Amino acid sequence: MSARLPNLVVLCIDSLRADCFDENPFWQEVGGRPQTPGFDALARESIRFRRAYSTSSWTKPSVPSMLTSRFPAEHGVYEVSKETSWTAALAASLPDEIPTVAETLRAAGYRTLALAHNAQLDASLGFARGFDVFVSDAGSGEQILDRLSSLDPWSGGDGRPCFAYLHLIEPHWPYSRDIARRAKDHAAGRFSFPTYRASQWKALKHDLKHGRVDLTEDETRFLRATYRAAVEESDRAVQRLVSELSANGVLEDTLLVVTADHGEELLDHGLVGHGQSLYDELLRVPLLVRPGANVINARPAPAVTDELASHVDLTPTLLAAASLAPGAARGRDLLTAPAPDRVFAEVKHKRRYLQCVVHGDHKLIRETKFERAPDHANGQGDYNNLQDLFASRPHRTKTRLFDLAHDPGETRDLSHREKDRADALGGMLDAWWQGLERRGSDTRALEEDMIRRLESLGYL
Repeated sequence: MSARLPNLVVLCIDSLRADCFDENPFWQEVGGRPQTPGFDALARESIRFRRAYSTSSWTKPSVPSMLTSRFPAEHGVYEVSKETSWTAALAASLPDEIPTVAETLRAAGYRTLALAHNAQLDASLGFARGFDVFVSDAGSGEQILDRLSSLDPWSGGDGRPCFAYLHLIEPHWPYSRDIARRAKDHAAGRFSFPTYRASQWKALKHDLKHGRVDLTEDETRFLRATYRAAVEESDRAVQRLVSELSANGVLEDTLLVVTADHGEELLDHGLVGHGQSLYDELLRVPLLVRPGANVINARPAPAVTDELASHVDLTPTLLAAASLAPGAARGRDLLTAPAPDRVFAEVKHKRRYLQCVVHGDHKLIRETKFERAPDHANGQGDYNNLQDLFASRPHRTKTRLFDLAHDPGETRDLSHREKDRADALGGMLDAWWQGLERRGSDTRALEEDMIRRLESLGYL
């Protein structure tokens, strides 16, 4: 067995639904689930967590949880906001006082690099902390892997191991020309989903949300077939990454994690996109952990497990593989620690705040809506931190309870029929909330270039 500390590689594929790898009836109308030979081959050598959950339903709050093992309420990275009356946009940044896994690993002697393609992860918002190399506009999956190869992080003469965080965006619109070509045979109806730009996508999301448009069956198939093509495009990167680790002779000295920051709504509950709810099409994410043969303290692989897992588990898992203590982590080492009986998630958008708990086969979603601030005319009244909102703003709350075993689509609210169970899960949410070291958001104004990049992705 090698005495060398393992390389640590996290491949995060933006907006990748967990059910892309299940024989879910959802995919039957477009000829079956996405064809993902790279992911499937890796799964046969990995521990596959079929019930893994993100801590939130979009990139900005979820990735910090992966890198810090803290929930969004603790790291405070909730929103990016811009009102039509504003001359600037505001975004929450990662607070300096919360250490990242990259900082801890670099201090322990690791070379650290991050290659991403999402403006939400810009260096100006604190995400570069701890990384020797950090790029947040690294291009397509192929371009990211080209750049990774050019950096040659595996054969450094100093003998140091490498931590690499790779963030691909293929399943997140706007889609590439290659994806558009793959989807064109399914074209139908009024909407050219593969070629939509930000303004068109935002308009569609808005019209669906407010009931101004309904997609026909053919249009729904086209939407889902386009996403299916995007997932298949991202699978090429999985194949290439594994191949290059093997070709460089470091695959068995590497702990490789493949996951997603969140999923994607494809009209499951009448909407498209992400960040709008806490349903499983957004929260349940793929999670593969491949401990190389020379990684110490690794549980046997391959394996498939239905134990609950969370993105707050990633940092403790990476640090344990590097023989480092997890610090003030909220999660557990996926390779050695027992599984929890519940996981939590949350999302905030302006005056709406949702949190949920999954316990056994049941899931409770609690949604709070705050009243507008009297000074909302100045544009900033609805972007206070949660501490202020709960303390100073009138609000109303509703809950929904789902039986995921018998209703995986979360279509039947059981909160009134099973009030005792709903109250019990509500108590779990209360205890979780009270146990968090909550903090307000550290917001800062964005540069014009950053605003344009976020607008191109539909965030502003």
